[in-house]
Amino acid sequence: MIGILIISISYGQDLDVAQILAQREASNQALRSFDEKLNSTFSTEDAFITTGAGTLLAGKAELMEYIQNAKGPKMYWIRTPDEVLVNPKILLA
Repeated sequence: MIGILIISISYGQDLDVAQILAQREASNQALRSFDEKLNSTFSTEDAFITTGAGTLLAGKAELMEYIQNAKGPKMYWIRTPDEVLVNPKILLA
């Protein structure tokens, strides 16, 4: 029974990892095309983001405002993890 449970948890986490990587790739594509509206669909309303300059942004709306008011050349970032670890208790990666 324990073996089945371990295989089941491992399989479930593999599915989570695949889904996370697929969403990350879709987010990267939105970033590359400067589609802030589409990219915002990959964030939660209560997300916290720290900019490269150290500014803490609280929430999706604040991030959108920050991006729309940004001055200077357009830049995008891509996030390509080497591995994804899913916490089985809280289901966050």
